[in-house]
Amino acid sequence: MKILKYILLFVIIPCYNLKAQDPQFSQFYASPLYLSPSFAGSTDGSRAILNFRD
Repeated sequence: MKILKYILLFVIIPCYNLKAQDPQFSQFYASPLYLSPSFAGSTDGSRAILNFRD
């Protein structure tokens, strides 16, 4: 019975759609849209990026 629990655990856990936080870079050269405009449609949600140079 204990082995069955572990097998079910390893089968069920990968089925969940996990998401992490989207990294927001503060360096202007690390902004994805600055590197390549093709990154504009790479996310499903909305994204706001502000770049400031002194």
